[in-house]
Amino acid sequence: MQINVLEYFEQGALTTCRQKVAVVDSDRSYTFEELEHHAKNFAAALLKRISGVNQPVAVFLPKSAPTIVANLGIIYTGNCYANLDIKSPPERLKSILNNLGAALTVTSKAHVATLVAVGVDQASLFLIEDAMKSDAAYDNAALRACYEQVIDTDPLCIIHTSGSTGIPKGVALHHRGTIDFMDWVFTRLQLDGSEVIGSLSPFYFDIYTLELFLCLAKGATLVIIPDQCAAFPAKLVEFMEANAISFIFWVPTIMVNMANQNLLATGRLHHLRKIFFAGEVFPTKHLNHWRRQLPEATFVNLYGPIEIHVDCTYFVVD
Repeated sequence: MQINVLEYFEQGALTTCRQKVAVVDSDRSYTFEELEHHAKNFAAALLKRISGVNQPVAVFLPKSAPTIVANLGIIYTGNCYANLDIKSPPERLKSILNNLGAALTVTSKAHVATLVAVGVDQASLFLIEDAMKSDAAYDNAALRACYEQVIDTDPLCIIHTSGSTGIPKGVALHHRGTIDFMDWVFTRLQLDGSEVIGSLSPFYFDIYTLELFLCLAKGATLVIIPDQCAAFPAKLVEFMEANAISFIFWVPTIMVNMANQNLLATGRLHHLRKIFFAGEVFPTKHLNHWRRQLPEATFVNLYGPIEIHVDCTYFVVD
């Protein structure tokens, strides 16, 4: 029985497809071997600044491949990551950081001023630029000694709610819940690593959990969709076609806009085979438009509160 999500990576993609492309963003791509190297270097550098395990480490970075490196590196040190929205209003950001009590905050030089302005001590910042260029000569045995202290009920990550009550709530998701959810997804919804994931949701949403561990465990390629594409449905379709996206897990709003603009006609998005949606109502009219245009695709409606580890109910639309 797995007790730590790192076993997905160590026994999964690193074993079966080390040279395959793991993550793609606008500026770079990493194979699984490169992702391991960068993440372990990051972890080695982080261990010079932090001791102990099961501490929250804030990550204040744009959605990018280095954010995944930071998240994975934090897990290698036996700690838990908390991805934050770089566009958060100052008061919300300050409230979250005060509640989180992070041991360190991973950020970039471009965002230092924002964090200092809300009261973060500059001495507690850990710059991704320094960590990525560091060749800290990681020690596999030392890293293993860290993450093997972690048990399945220890926290993996912390996700913050919208704060509809006035104060954002931090929800700690643990290794066991993530493993239980992902094992179910792999088996019941037949995700096998052949997928090219079109990652649209922010990394501070729980949808990222499924995308990340489908990538690490099964060897699926995670393609980060640029923000500028997300705002323009026609550009989004072009990006998906250019990158042969075959799997998406989105909230329906953008899919409704794509249907309204009839962007799926004439055989477009023919690579797309698995379409998951959650978090909002997908109007029947627009869902059926997608189903008519992509008759070979599988559509799955999921739903669940953050506390339950992504989702707890589902329906295959057949």
